[in-house]
Amino acid sequence: MKNFSKTHVLVALASLAAFLGGAAIAQAASTNKGAVKNGVSWIRKSGLSQFPSGGTGFKADTLSALAAAKKIGVSVPSSTRDGILSSVEEDTSSYAITAGATAKLILAAAATGRNPRCFGPKNEESDLYNILKSFYNSSSGQYGKTSFDQALALLALKAAYQKIPSKAIGFAKSRRGQYGWNFAMSKNSGDDVESSALMIEALRSAGVSRKESGLRSAYKWITFQRNIDGGYNPDTPNGETQADATSYVIRAADTIGAGTSKAKRALRALQKKGGSFRSSPSAAGSYPTISTTNAVLALSGQHYPVVARSKAGKSCV
Repeated sequence: MKNFSKTHVLVALASLAAFLGGAAIAQAASTNKGAVKNGVSWIRKSGLSQFPSGGTGFKADTLSALAAAKKIGVSVPSSTRDGILSSVEEDTSSYAITAGATAKLILAAAATGRNPRCFGPKNEESDLYNILKSFYNSSSGQYGKTSFDQALALLALKAAYQKIPSKAIGFAKSRRGQYGWNFAMSKNSGDDVESSALMIEALRSAGVSRKESGLRSAYKWITFQRNIDGGYNPDTPNGETQADATSYVIRAADTIGAGTSKAKRALRALQKKGGSFRSSPSAAGSYPTISTTNAVLALSGQHYPVVARSKAGKSCV
């Protein structure tokens, strides 16, 4: 019988550990993809009728989520995408009245291969890039009024292949509070998980290094708000895990290379048998399409912008 040295044993153990680790990673990826597949199936069969009244922004988010699912090989019928897209386009002029809303439409346009500068129903197209610019304060670098306005604008500019003003990046960074960001972009109003996560995602998209101290510090603060199950709640530091907040954190973590396995496991635990995602363990939520859309995007391993154009579009307005 062949004798094995201590070195041989250590090498064998290391190889076994690597194999088991790879298997665990593969299993997690498969589980995430399965959850995405079931979520998309539910959206297609039941979710399209469960948006809030109007719901244009949420429908735009769903288009990005479906594009994210497609990127990992989940089948998305073109009829499903086109039906949502048509509804979003019909509401373009009435919905694009804030920086954040306009940015959501740009992200949806890019996600579906459409030109954001010629978007809307036939003969009523809008130049969303020019509309977004109308909400920009070139003196301060601020888009709109809130952290969501600012962050979504940065993400939309990336999606549209448009230059992101350095002042806009600087303004966003300057409005970080003691720990992260809050919705009002006030430095003294207390920070929240969702605003902080979205701003990290946006600044990374705008080219800010994942090693930048402000981003690392904000993300570290976010992890202090984590629940025991690995999920997050927007009303930090209290409250049970919520699908939307957890999805936001997963996307932010992915952009800076942080681990997301616990958060994704907590998010998957909210998926119901039919494929939709509960808002939280104790509440199904009034509009499950919203939480399902956010979960599909996060578990796909994608983040905004899901699709970024390779060149700027031409205006038809």
